[in-house]
Amino acid sequence: HGGAGATGRLRDQVLQAATQEIADLNTVNDKRIGAWQARWLADTTGAEHDQVLRTYAAARAQIEKVRTSARGTVTGAAVTQLSPQAGTAQVIAVVRVQQTASSGGASTVSNRYVAHLTRTGAGWKVSLLTPG
Repeated sequence: HGGAGATGRLRDQVLQAATQEIADLNTVNDKRIGAWQARWLADTTGAEHDQVLRTYAAARAQIEKVRTSARGTVTGAAVTQLSPQAGTAQVIAVVRVQQTASSGGASTVSNRYVAHLTRTGAGWKVSLLTPG
């Protein structure tokens, strides 16, 4: 039971981290643009972290131009791969994104993602997020 219990707890940790981080990566407030970069950087590692750094200026310009905020909510997620020894995991997730323009117009879209997570000294972080 010890091994199965430990694996179950680890799977729960991965799922909890992935759910929060994927929601964060689909959320931005056009009135607090600087805050989302710090959150996105804190939620990522590896290639995804590098991507956030590389695209920050262009993303910021686009958000300022369209003046739209988005709030992501993970509506379903599952751990599909977990390697405790390697410190890696994969999660599939469905995200509902509510977009609100500064003019008041709103829309909602749903997206599916495959997230790869890596265990870091600060916990599980998204290392790659791709449409799924």
